[in-house]
Amino acid sequence: MNEGASATSVGTPVHDQQHSSWGRRAVDWVLRTGPLERVGLERADWLFLAAVFLGSRLLILALSLVATAIFPQIGPHGSFVYAPLGLPGQDVLARLYAHFDSGWYIGISHGYFTPASGRPDWLVEWGFFPLYPLALHPVDFVLSLVPQPFNTGVLAGVLVSHAALFASMVLLFRLAAAELSPAAARRTVVYLAAFPTSYVLSSVYPEGLFLLLTVGAFLAARRRSWPVAGILTALALLTRAQGLFLALPLLLEFAADHHAAGHRWRDVRVLRGLWLVVPPIVALGGYALYSHVQTGYWLAFSVAQATLFGHRPTPPVYPLLRFVLAPQIGGPTSFDFGLANFAGAVVFLALIVVAWRRLPPAYTLWLALCVLFPLSTNGHNLSGFVRYMAPTFPAFLALAAWSLDERWAPAGSAVETRAAPGRLAASARELRDRLVLAPSLVFLAVWVIMFVNGYYGAA
Repeated sequence: MNEGASATSVGTPVHDQQHSSWGRRAVDWVLRTGPLERVGLERADWLFLAAVFLGSRLLILALSLVATAIFPQIGPHGSFVYAPLGLPGQDVLARLYAHFDSGWYIGISHGYFTPASGRPDWLVEWGFFPLYPLALHPVDFVLSLVPQPFNTGVLAGVLVSHAALFASMVLLFRLAAAELSPAAARRTVVYLAAFPTSYVLSSVYPEGLFLLLTVGAFLAARRRSWPVAGILTALALLTRAQGLFLALPLLLEFAADHHAAGHRWRDVRVLRGLWLVVPPIVALGGYALYSHVQTGYWLAFSVAQATLFGHRPTPPVYPLLRFVLAPQIGGPTSFDFGLANFAGAVVFLALIVVAWRRLPPAYTLWLALCVLFPLSTNGHNLSGFVRYMAPTFPAFLALAAWSLDERWAPAGSAVETRAAPGRLAASARELRDRLVLAPSLVFLAVWVIMFVNGYYGAA
């Protein structure tokens, strides 16, 4: 045997070693995150957050008032009715903040209907998760003790959603400042507030609460606080269907932490990961048991979504291909605002690539899950897609990183550094910022006009 021969000539074939090397590098890349540093907020940061929150909500309110004064409202049987605010007996808050599914959430806050109620539509309520209505109930009760002219259920929803949105913006600012930079944190919050369907985050919808829980879970996981992350994941699961998958990116963070610490997978410390698994399972099991006792179905949510709303599993490319083959713009009485939802799907699919290049892997995974879930469960259409994207915060992080040409960059296998600085000139970064904000604000006005006047495409 030739003593100078390479070990590869008698051992593992070269191509197998190359595959193994690529595999190890891929695993190392995915498991490269370390604990996130804590970032405090200064007085200027609080003032900025308050300005963005109040400014964006007042802008939406102003757009809503103008829209109700100029455009007709959808009336019974798809007819158009001119009904400006201020008419006697009109519920102003409901017109501005509560449409479509809002009524179901307010009703559920007083308890789900059951077969014993005798209502033919009792199963519809079970198509909505319970945590947001549960949050409304005590607020509604307190408001009912105070004489005031508004519907207490709607007012409770407005207050809960606004509070959840502001808390979400605070946590998201902390998360973005630690992952990227304070400048990126400011842009992330602005892009979130200016998103075309950001009105749902402060309307009587669960998206604002879901955003708070998911951002909080990510922040806790990045700080390696697994019990908090697990509990918030369980609560998110009880808020929106996408919460079923929130544990996956957080488990990726746990695997990165376990790997960086040099622990073996047979080490007993791997059991800490159960914090990310057990609370969601207990929450889902408890909800299933309650559902079975009340309705006879273990998962009444799934039954309602499939039989009443037509949500069924499909390949995620199917609704996109259907639009390409039979494009439609959509109309006031069509729930599928086709062209806008298709464009939104293309943009968010592209943002998955941007996130992959600029953010930690867990964010990319969560963004991909949030984008693919509605594409895979909405049957043959894209209805509601852009609305579903409102609480998908990694998209706004990715946009901020792209607009500033920042890239999250770990130093070594376990130590985090601040974002790698980009090479774009200041003028180019400002141009990218305008390219994000200008269309967002234009389409925000369009969606608000549709929402407050009950046009189905905003549902």
